[in-house]
Amino acid sequence: MRRIAWMGVWVLLAGTGRAAAEGPACALPRASAKYPRLKGLFADVDRLSRLGAEGRTSFDELVALGREVDARARRDLPAIQAVGCGREDGVGVPGELTGCLSLIIWGCEAVPPVLRLSFLEKARKDRAQELILSLQPGPAGDRQEEFLFHGKNLFQVCCGDFGCQNGGVGVPSLLADRTGLFGLVELASLGGPYGEIALVTLEKSGAALAATPSGARCTCVPGAGGLSQVAATVRGVLATAPAAAETGKTPRQRRIRAALSAIAERLKQGLPKRACPTPG
Repeated sequence: MRRIAWMGVWVLLAGTGRAAAEGPACALPRASAKYPRLKGLFADVDRLSRLGAEGRTSFDELVALGREVDARARRDLPAIQAVGCGREDGVGVPGELTGCLSLIIWGCEAVPPVLRLSFLEKARKDRAQELILSLQPGPAGDRQEEFLFHGKNLFQVCCGDFGCQNGGVGVPSLLADRTGLFGLVELASLGGPYGEIALVTLEKSGAALAATPSGARCTCVPGAGGLSQVAATVRGVLATAPAAAETGKTPRQRRIRAALSAIAERLKQGLPKRACPTPG
């Protein structure tokens, strides 16, 4: 069993993630008979994997199916944990579980499962689809769903081991990545379903950071540059991204600028300089 840091969250993995993709294949009939409570999830993962590998199903159709698999995996997490957890250091995690849940990153603590997005790699993509896929964390072929299915608050990042530090402020790695933040702003400007997800993500994130309590005690910041790098990245994108221009005339451009401005202003006011403790 191993731990990884995912968007600032330490996740306990029981033979999952990339290792699962390289592990045993799924013997679907046998696994379904052995673990009947997971039969439906096994079948859904198998179907999504096959459709993605064939490369003929549209990106939007695969996303819709992925959303269903993601929701089912969240519902079925207790059943997954009942089979795969309780083994010290992950020894003895059933091979059927690893193979038949190859798209699911799951853990043995109160952390929601995450859907790997390798099934989208072969699908044809327009610019908006390319952008939203590139914005998900992880290398190509092993990306993980972060806000592909719905807009979210990017600052909803936990500081600590299997939970949030009381008084901790999580800063997403995306804000330290100029190219990534430019991509998010560009996507928000394009409209359509994925552009709307990006815009909602910016607005939720700006509102959440602006509401950070003055009593916050520590900050989780990705990378070596710390808060100064994050603040500089946000200021730079706000000043140079066409979609965030001060002269923007469309409602969408004004919403993008307002969201980025809220983030930049709160960073300017300052967040706690003390780093939150992280697990060793």
